Amino acid sequence: MTTGTSPRLFTGSSFYGFDKSCKCRYLLYRITDKIAILFPGFQRKQFLNKIGIIRSQKPLCTEWKMPELPEVETLCRQLVKTITGQTLLDILVLDSKLPEITELTGRRVSRVERRGKKILLSFDDGQILAVHLRMTGRLLWQEEVKEIPQYTRLILTFTAGRVFFIDPRRFLTIQKERDSSSYHGGVDPLQNLTPEYLAARGRPRKGSVKSFLLDQSVIAGIGNIYACEILHHAGIDPARPACRITDAQWHRIALSTKEVLGRAVACRGTTVSDWRDFHGRKGSFQHELRVYRRAGLPCPRCGKIVARCLIAGRGTYFCPGCQV
Repeated sequence: MTTGTSPRLFTGSSFYGFDKSCKCRYLLYRITDKIAILFPGFQRKQFLNKIGIIRSQKPLCTEWKMPELPEVETLCRQLVKTITGQTLLDILVLDSKLPEITELTGRRVSRVERRGKKILLSFDDGQILAVHLRMTGRLLWQEEVKEIPQYTRLILTFTAGRVFFIDPRRFLTIQKERDSSSYHGGVDPLQNLTPEYLAARGRPRKGSVKSFLLDQSVIAGIGNIYACEILHHAGIDPARPACRITDAQWHRIALSTKEVLGRAVACRGTTVSDWRDFHGRKGSFQHELRVYRRAGLPCPRCGKIVARCLIAGRGTYFCPGCQV
């Protein structure tokens, strides 16, 4: 499908770009979606199960890696290149937990940006769609659709292709916002993180420095993997109380945060379980991890054996030799 041209309802063997094998399924999704709105008692999922259109789906993977800032930034940059300027032709909600957003149909995407771990899609009429991937959500772009991907919760059809919102656990959220500046989370570590900010927020904290880095009200987007890697890069013991970190150490943490996260973005994130980018590709930062999931192996910096412990209930990987 060519960018800038609106596809007809039926074009040869395709329906909104779907091939024949997927056409009936898409139509049934759309028809039953409307029936469920008109008749609230209609058991849509049970009906589709009965006729074999969808079946009960259980997650195949029992260990999930929550998308963190590098993964969300990767998606945001890919969305900017792919859908900016595109017109939203059709919206298909497949999950009753998600709100109806039909009023966005026909609007053009004017801007895509990130606020913390939220992705904001701004439209030409001023409306904003905020997307949060939560635990297991991801977005997938397809220009030519052969099949609706498993666990799809929402489909946005644009002039050049489709965005599938996929989430096995149904935690992904979307909501409309009127102001992109309404975000009230922590500071963005890729943009304006400073040692002075870290020191000011960390001095009153008696908890561990790792728990401090994971606090989303202080720093937005850092999760377990990157907290372990940042503290190893900075040479800081993750169990050390934040109130005992010196100014020089806060300076190292700030630099390490930018370096580790920047490198992870360049690698399109870390795939240790189910993460895929906007085009369905794995990230590659997992090949550069220095301590995470390396317990029992030698530290690449000092040669000591990497250890694992629990800090605030989270598995924490560190080197007892060079992290002090």
